[in-house]
Parts: sequence; C-alpha cells; structure tokens
Amino acid sequence: MPAYIINDMDVTDPALLEEYKQLSPATVAQYGGKFLARGGAHGVLEGDWQPKRLVILEFPDRARAEAWANSAEYAPAKQVRQRASHSNIVVVEGASATALGECGMSKTFTKRLGILRKREDMTHEQFVAHWMGTHAELCKKLPGLRRYSVNLVDRERFGAFGYDGFSELWFDSEEDLHASFASPEGKVLLADLPNFTSKIDPIISVETQMIWP
Repeated sequence: MPAYIINDMDVTDPALLEEYKQLSPATVAQYGGKFLARGGAHGVLEGDWQPKRLVILEFPDRARAEAWANSAEYAPAKQVRQRASHSNIVVVEGASATALGECGMSKTFTKRLGILRKREDMTHEQFVAHWMGTHAELCKKLPGLRRYSVNLVDRERFGAFGYDGFSELWFDSEEDLHASFASPEGKVLLADLPNFTSKIDPIISVETQMIWP
C-alpha cells in the first residue's frame, strides 16, 4: 500500500532552501515517489498544531519511503535541508484498496494490459513455464503495482484470437505506471520479454471497480 512522508519544516535560511528544492526531486523520483504538496497555502482546522511549511510525499510503500529518506542519493540534499531548516517528519501508511472498498468507495485504477504471443521456437508448455515461473516473479517486484493477473488462452478452443495470453497490471495512476516501468525493476522486466514472447501489444486503460471482492 502507498506510504506518505509528511514534513513540517521551519525554514531558517530561505536562500539555502532554494538549493535544496533543486536537489531533492530527482532522488524522490528515483525511489518511485512524488510530491503531493510542497509548501502550499494551508490552514489549521482543529487543534493547536501550527505547521510552518508543509511538504507531503507519496511512495509506493513504506519500505521505499524509508529507503529514500536514508539513501545515499538523498544524503547530500538532506544535509542542505538540515542546514536550511528544522523539521518534524513522519511516515504513515495509506489505506489499502480493500479498505477503501469497505468504506463504500469505488476505486479507479490505471491498468496496463499486455497481450502476448509466444516465441515460435517454444512450445506452449515452455512459454507458460517461463511466464509463470520467471516473468511473473519479476513483475511482482514492480514498484507501485497494486494488482496483477495472468490470463492464458487455450489456442485449441480460441485459435482465431491469435495470441497466447494477456496480463493485467493495476496502478493508482498513469504517472505511477510509467514511473514503475522506468524503474530498475521495470527495465529488468521489459528485458525479459524477448525470452519467451515474439510479440506484445500493450494497452493502457482506466478501470473503475464497481463490484470487487
């Protein structure tokens, strides 16, 4: 499930903070994160909390959020931020899709369908073995992946279909989808496709779940 880093920042050196703002975004993206709020106008609705400058980051999961915060890539920017400000920072896990469904909310995902034809020099059994035993395991490692399914086609019954199977991959947004396939895990996944497919037709669609288990 997604995780969020919330930083209540008391800026002491605005000029130095501008340097930090140039350094940090690339490191956030490297770990699959994105900015949801970055110093925008805010107001207190209840309680005594008086935040200064609020920054909210979203990551695919808590592990990635904490890995970014403690990473070597972020360390130089972090040192600049600590010289430019004092911060109170927390990380919090978001609600899962299941939890959202229990609240009576329909959930909209961006979905990537990959329609696959097996390599001509492979048997159906070899194709299935590689897909399910190797490729699917690589796919499970994609950052930001919310749901994943593999659908095999019985070519004896449905020969006119012309393909041997299709996959379905759910993401929270198209932005998350593209970031996932651009990640190191995504590049390894794409490099594996020629090992068992001769053709793949990817389709991106928006799916709204109306009835979902």
